Amino acid sequence: MSITNLLKSLFTVPLVLSLTLLNVSPSDAQYDRIAIPRIKIDGIFIPDGLVHAQLKMRALGIASIHGNADFTKVVKDHFDDVAKQMIGREILNREAKRHGVKVDNGEFSRYLEGSLQSMGGRDGAERFFATQDLTLDQYSRLTRHAYLANKYVTEILLAGEPTEKEIRTFYLENVAYFTGTQKRHYRFVRLLFPDTQPSAMELKNIKNASKKVTSPGDLRKIAEGYKVLFGKNIIVYETGSESRKSAEGTAGFIYDKLEGVKPGSAVYFKRESGENIFHFILFLEKIEPPEGPDYKEARDQVHKEYMKVRSSRLVEQEVQRLKAGANIVFTTGS
Repeated sequence: MSITNLLKSLFTVPLVLSLTLLNVSPSDAQYDRIAIPRIKIDGIFIPDGLVHAQLKMRALGIASIHGNADFTKVVKDHFDDVAKQMIGREILNREAKRHGVKVDNGEFSRYLEGSLQSMGGRDGAERFFATQDLTLDQYSRLTRHAYLANKYVTEILLAGEPTEKEIRTFYLENVAYFTGTQKRHYRFVRLLFPDTQPSAMELKNIKNASKKVTSPGDLRKIAEGYKVLFGKNIIVYETGSESRKSAEGTAGFIYDKLEGVKPGSAVYFKRESGENIFHFILFLEKIEPPEGPDYKEARDQVHKEYMKVRSSRLVEQEVQRLKAGANIVFTTGS
């Protein structure tokens, strides 16, 4: 995952920037006659214009999906989420400056131009921003603010290789992904009652019958019995074997229903499909363990996959660490 996408996934916003203070009253930051709480971290406010511009970016995103966005409603519904994003980005910026991380003007200009080109160039971007009264200058400042956080992530957080302990822990957390999942061999009876659903007594009988199934023969007897009652189109007796990776649709549903079931026993469940409600008696015959490689054999693949998620993990951990040591205050005062 690229660092740009990393911060997008962590803060769930496009890269954004810091802005000059607009119209700030002695109490609240006032924009479009909307009071927006101010955010102070260790005695220093996040620039009000920065928070306001991020809210405008959120409104642009909503409008692009729904056709329009009322800014007052965006502030009401999304301020908490935007505040979380801005706090995370701001503390990363401050930490970047503490480590001497700087943004090269030429490098940033090229990045910004690339960002604008993806929106149809400067003219297209300005038209897009204007729908929520956001200026190109404001967008540029926001982007620079996020760009510094990116630099801190790449130059400080992601420096060096992960430890063997990190890689092995990741493997153990996701062992099924690398080794595959167990294969479950099963048989089932599926009942679709004609015209109506079973009565309470009939349903009780089905459930009780499922508890007595200990062999494929027991299940077949149930199938044959219901065939006599309802005819050949009402009952289905099938066998199957699935691993979770290959199980889709009904097979995946059945695989999940077998979780925790002991081989040689059955479980009852029902499933709705369109206007029909199917009743299943599902018998687990046996379980085959995964056949995939162990850690030593899969280590190269584990390392590759871990590097894809390591950055997001480290950023999240760093943000939580910095927030824990910071005094963060939401205020309506100046």
